[in-house]
Amino acid sequence: MSEAFHSRNPLQLRPAKVADTEALAQLQAVSMAHTLEATLGAPLSDTTRTMLDPVAFAATWQRTIGMLKPSQDVLVALDNTGVQGFLAGEITDNSDGELFYSISSMEISDFGREAGVAGALLSYVAAKAKKSWAEAIAIWLFAGDDAATAAATQAGFEPAGERRSFEIDGEELSQHLWRLELL
Repeated sequence: MSEAFHSRNPLQLRPAKVADTEALAQLQAVSMAHTLEATLGAPLSDTTRTMLDPVAFAATWQRTIGMLKPSQDVLVALDNTGVQGFLAGEITDNSDGELFYSISSMEISDFGREAGVAGALLSYVAAKAKKSWAEAIAIWLFAGDDAATAAATQAGFEPAGERRSFEIDGEELSQHLWRLELL
């Protein structure tokens, strides 16, 4: 884990524990709602807001944390008030056989953004990916999520030219694949 991170901030970076699931779920629900509203440019419908259920998210996180393989991570960044951010991902390969680290979820609290949590989580992932001979780190970001896009750009990620879409509240929202080349 990043020693510079530990020496500058009262935060701890460690693998998630089952006891963290409620905090992960709450942060995920709040962050997803904020991201989707920012991307839509409007409040979420009651139906969509209901689907962002922290109780259901907590159950999923509990199963996930309990079944992690060595190639998979769920990392949390904590301070004395609780979880300030998390990252879930794994070393995987694509159809061309290229090894890369795929970030499936990364959520950071408002305080965590100011405290450098994203950089600490990404530093850990980059070190793991390099040790595994992965060529890149990849993450999908919503096109209208300016904060995530700015953070990815600052960390050295670039758009990879791939796109996928989702329908949310009758609108088509796009995510773009961003990559950080390691080799």
